[in-house]
Amino acid sequence: MGATFADPVIVRTLGAAVAVVLLVAAVAKLRDREVFAATIDNDRLLPPASAPAVALVLPLAEIAAALASLYGPTRIWGALGAAALLSLFAAAIAVNVVRGRVDFDCGCGGGEHPRLSWALVVRNGVLAVAALAAFVEGPHRPFEAIDALTVAGGTAALVTLYHFSNLLLANAPRLAGLERHP
Repeated sequence: MGATFADPVIVRTLGAAVAVVLLVAAVAKLRDREVFAATIDNDRLLPPASAPAVALVLPLAEIAAALASLYGPTRIWGALGAAALLSLFAAAIAVNVVRGRVDFDCGCGGGEHPRLSWALVVRNGVLAVAALAAFVEGPHRPFEAIDALTVAGGTAALVTLYHFSNLLLANAPRLAGLERHP
């Protein structure tokens, strides 16, 4: 199994999927920095005056990590940056969940707006591990055109899976309400 996981197609697919997730999230955050700054302020983890600056720096860091993880010579640094950011986000969510503060948007970017939960902590942990897959790429082998198509298809499938899991997380409160009604 280790040799299969280390195949460059799998490793690059995971890295590209994480990069796309980070890029989409960063663009959404930059488009509406005021809302993202309000979310950062609402987390109550940083001084309120720092929220506008952090609302700019975090998405720029996401973009830098995503782009670096897609380029061969900087792929490892990009993977480390992506994993660090995703771990930071998971920790911020976990702190608020432990505090019982779960009734607000995670600020993750995108259109789904899931509320804070342990599921989001796990999701970010899985993404961080996927980002670190760049460290387990096996021996170099020729990367063929079919490999590029496979990476593109696999990336699209993983990003779609991520999107639908976010929709489920965002709609979890509504789904729980339906379970209570016969």
